[in-house]
Amino acid sequence: MKWTVVWTKEAEDELADLWIRDDERAAITSAAYRIEHELRTDADQKGEDFYGDRIYQYGSLAVAFELQPDDRLVRVTQVMRIKQA
Repeated sequence: MKWTVVWTKEAEDELADLWIRDDERAAITSAAYRIEHELRTDADQKGEDFYGDRIYQYGSLAVAFELQPDDRLVRVTQVMRIKQA
């Protein structure tokens, strides 16, 4: 089943800030695209519990998100860069 993915202003700002400050812009763009694509399908099966919400990581980018199952809505609330070894 398809889900609608929306990003809060704060999450969009965090993503933009990461993109501006990071040397690996292509990786951030790719990860953000892939995360949104993955959350559109089976969002309720993606990620792990994160203080009552969910967190999902792809590559070096992670997002915290809320689910509104009745509306099939995913709301991305936070974006984090995960430095990989």
